[in-house]
Amino acid sequence: MRDAILQELELTPLWRLRRPEIIVDDADASAAVANMDWDALRAAYPEMTGVGDVRAEWVFAGFDVTGDSDAARLFDAMLGALQLQRDKGVFLLPVPAENSPGTRAVLLRQLALLQPRVVLALGQQAAHSLLDTDAPLDSLRGRVHDCMGTPLIVSFHPDDLLKAVLSKALAWEDLCLALTTLQHNDKEIPNA
Repeated sequence: MRDAILQELELTPLWRLRRPEIIVDDADASAAVANMDWDALRAAYPEMTGVGDVRAEWVFAGFDVTGDSDAARLFDAMLGALQLQRDKGVFLLPVPAENSPGTRAVLLRQLALLQPRVVLALGQQAAHSLLDTDAPLDSLRGRVHDCMGTPLIVSFHPDDLLKAVLSKALAWEDLCLALTTLQHNDKEIPNA
């Protein structure tokens, strides 16, 4: 019925929205997203596109702050300790639970567009995706990594901090390291 109406109105052939190409590996992903702008990224990868201030100095990767949960309140407290707010100077970059082909390329493209001064990878999945490693979280913490020329600090995911309260002191150390890095190392990576 629909096709008949479109033919009658001389609106055929019917144009259909093209879906983004299917990415089968990271090399395909890098090529596919290399020149994408924000609008193209949001259209092709809505579940991996972050939110916040696109001029932010701080990027927090790995935490989806939708809803009003204990983890979201803890995250807000972490931001408050740094004298930050979600809507000013901060960009939140979600990292999917499953590291599908192309995840890293999409995350890195967003970082390239943002050009933050510091990135905090919250949790093991964010650290693995951004640093392209499978090292344990504990071995990645406590030092500054290089992520495309931007300092990256690995810390705990707020959900994990709610389960292991003793780790909050370690998370505080990570936040202090990020703050010190931001204040003293204008994009220099001293101990990557």
